[in-house]
Amino acid sequence: MKLLLLLAPALIAVSTTLPAAETAPVKIYQAGTIAPSRYTVIDRLWVARWRTAFDVPSHADAAAATRELLEEAARAGGDGVVNLHCLARETGARHYCYGNVIKLK
Repeated sequence: MKLLLLLAPALIAVSTTLPAAETAPVKIYQAGTIAPSRYTVIDRLWVARWRTAFDVPSHADAAAATRELLEEAARAGGDGVVNLHCLARETGARHYCYGNVIKLK
């Protein structure tokens, strides 16, 4: 038991310095390019929550909005996003994206 207590700080230090496992990037699928039977929708980002009635993540450009949506899809455990749409009211306005996070079968 004493040995375990002595080694615990060293084990914790080693585990925090190991590189994180790389995950495959989340792929964007255009509507109609993948059959619905090949995936399951696991989340509808920025539209399936009550908070979107009051606040949706917005960005200065569509690329940043897409990047955040893909990062959130990866955190949700998705393999891809289908029906990705980005909107802006007018030129120079904030950009909003939404889409369905999918898990391939």
